[in-house]
Amino acid sequence: MVALAFYHASGHGLRLWTCSALAFAIAWAAARREVALPRRALWALAIVVASCGGAGAWLAIFGGIGAFSSALAAWSALGQVVATPGLGSRKARAPWWAAGLLLLGWGLSLVSSGAVMARPTSWIARMPDELATFAAVLSLVALLITVYVVARVRWLELDVVVRSTAAYAALTTAAVVAVGLTLAGIDSPERVGRVAVGVSSWAVVRVSLHANGVRVARVTRRLMVLGLVGSVLVLMGTLGTAGKPWEAVWATLVTGVLALALGAASPLLEAPLRQERGEWLDAFT
Repeated sequence: MVALAFYHASGHGLRLWTCSALAFAIAWAAARREVALPRRALWALAIVVASCGGAGAWLAIFGGIGAFSSALAAWSALGQVVATPGLGSRKARAPWWAAGLLLLGWGLSLVSSGAVMARPTSWIARMPDELATFAAVLSLVALLITVYVVARVRWLELDVVVRSTAAYAALTTAAVVAVGLTLAGIDSPERVGRVAVGVSSWAVVRVSLHANGVRVARVTRRLMVLGLVGSVLVLMGTLGTAGKPWEAVWATLVTGVLALALGAASPLLEAPLRQERGEWLDAFT
């Protein structure tokens, strides 16, 4: 994938090198995983990130395969949510129709990307980007519904409630950040959508199968705060230098200082997400 991205971009561009380095790092982390689903989700995320390094039909195809594999791993993990056995324990499999929605969305996207090369004059070859964006939106919706179904069936299990809330938070945060990046013109909607699906799916797999439910809740609170507030800082720094390269130094300096302040204040910002003060938590459930 990285070699294909380098071929299409002729080895030039900051995004190419950044995406390639991130893809190698994610692949290295995936190789160290022993459990199948987390390893599969990380490999799929590495493919998605590598596909964002350039443009072209083949990169779109591999990126779509990676996003579909990520979403499918998240769907499978939601049917295997770890919980402490008890009298209220119930088995709940992820609904098969949700996997059908994933297959439908990404199947149309892959067919459209393939038609760009095989039959460029066909009607489906005229909208590969639109179908890829549709598939990403459909994936997030299908995973959100799957979380709801599993949480409703196993609502008596405290660990499942905590992990379902964390999965809700990961998916909704990814959706909000993706919409913000798209509206700000940071990148094309289909690339942002693929990355949002890949990252949120890996997060869902992680929170569903992690052994420590308390740590899942704590880390979820921190990531929600950093994701929602930190993304605003990133957008401010990016838009502050748009068309004004001479102001890049000041924009970088201000954004860096604000990011450090955000990290220092994160325990205070996440206080409403704790169980005794769950005002923000209710907004995601």
